[in-house]
Amino acid sequence: MTPEEFAARLVATPELPLVSVILYGSAAAGDHAAKGSDYNIMVVLERVGAKELEAMAPAVRPWVRAGNRPPQVFTREGLERSADVFPIELADMKDHHRVLHGTHGLDSLEIARPALRLELERELKVNLMRLQEGCLLAAGRASQMASLMRESVATYGVLARAALRLFGAPAPAGKRQAIEALASRVAFDPQPFLHVLDAKASGSRIPSSGIPALFEGYLAAAAALADGIDRQIAGQG
Repeated sequence: MTPEEFAARLVATPELPLVSVILYGSAAAGDHAAKGSDYNIMVVLERVGAKELEAMAPAVRPWVRAGNRPPQVFTREGLERSADVFPIELADMKDHHRVLHGTHGLDSLEIARPALRLELERELKVNLMRLQEGCLLAAGRASQMASLMRESVATYGVLARAALRLFGAPAPAGKRQAIEALASRVAFDPQPFLHVLDAKASGSRIPSSGIPALFEGYLAAAAALADGIDRQIAGQG
């Protein structure tokens, strides 16, 4: 099912107070890996309750079965009041989105620098802890280490864009380009991230023999990135 087909099903849903359907994420930014990425959809309704969510369910079920996440659902007011809670995600949506139905209201969202800074620091450290925990549970199994890297690398592209925005620099749409741009501002080795991104984009497997060394570099890069951005933010006051 395409995003357009999903949007059409929502539009055809009786009595659904639909305001807009918006495609965001890698597909809207032109950075979509067809074999390794799902589609991200935001749905804005006039009101959101059990009745409205149940009305959406027949359209959502086949969408999820096709390998996509359930849509993010907001009311108009809820979206406007969420910029301080989800500054990274909404800043990305503002810069890279495609309206499939209705009007979006993203242009009026104001992303405050303190909120962006707080979420960026938290997400870098949370993702580092997840990698560390995953390494403990993988117990040296190459397949699990490869999965950890594949599942987390897109997030690091998003966080790289957020860091560039925080530093007042242009934030490229492509994750690869964003990571490369950030490497000129923060001391970390971007190559492990780029290696995994390229493998994911091409749908190719990382050779098992090279996974332990790659994961070691990937984990070190994640730690250096979290520490380097933390120090740089602290230095800015």
